[in-house]
Amino acid sequence: MLNTSNMEHHDLYIQIFTQYAEVVKKYGFNGNITIHPPNLDDHKDVDKVTQALLNTNQLLKRLGTEAESNNWNMVIGVENQPMPKINNYDIDTLGYDINHFDIMLKGTNKHIQITLDSGHRLLAEDFSASEIVEWCQKNDKYLTNFYFHQNDGINLEITEKGKSCDVHDVAIPGGVHGYKMYLGRAILENIPLNLEVNFKNYSQEQILEYVSFLRKDIDFVFEEINHDLDANLEDDKEIKQ
Repeated sequence: MLNTSNMEHHDLYIQIFTQYAEVVKKYGFNGNITIHPPNLDDHKDVDKVTQALLNTNQLLKRLGTEAESNNWNMVIGVENQPMPKINNYDIDTLGYDINHFDIMLKGTNKHIQITLDSGHRLLAEDFSASEIVEWCQKNDKYLTNFYFHQNDGINLEITEKGKSCDVHDVAIPGGVHGYKMYLGRAILENIPLNLEVNFKNYSQEQILEYVSFLRKDIDFVFEEINHDLDANLEDDKEIKQ
């Protein structure tokens, strides 16, 4: 498995992203793509964690340079991850702490941004979506992708059975922290709202019903945004008068 912290894999990453950039250019595909932070077997070893993040930073800077020099119509989002061991895997991924992004994205250019996964946020105890948004504002970055789904949070009884807590259920109000924030930012900032859902757990009728439900919520949030904008314009008129 490819690992962003493995320096021997970096050339292959460059080849893969170069090929994808060519496909985007040739067929007009969306150049919005996501990459995972590094995998690591021991998250308690601070030196190993730091080195893995530094190695990933080198790759991200290389990818950004390649994208800029070759005019790739591409933005690469680094995805936030759940806490270690929630999947009962031997190797877990970094990216569940805001400090990881300080190291990974340091010195990267405009082609390297952040993908926000709502389900992973539920599985990262001290890493909120608002914290990611604030970090982006402070570091001249932005959210380029939403992976929209939910779960029931960390449940050790599930992981002890060798199953994952990251179940990728459909996202509903009350199930995702900041549900309306995702919809609002998707509208205002044109962020793709990717339904990263385990659809095999749903019938075709349930999927269609959910998409219809979500569309109504999006329309409702859109109307709220327009109403607030209109109200602000009226307030401005009154102030000027």
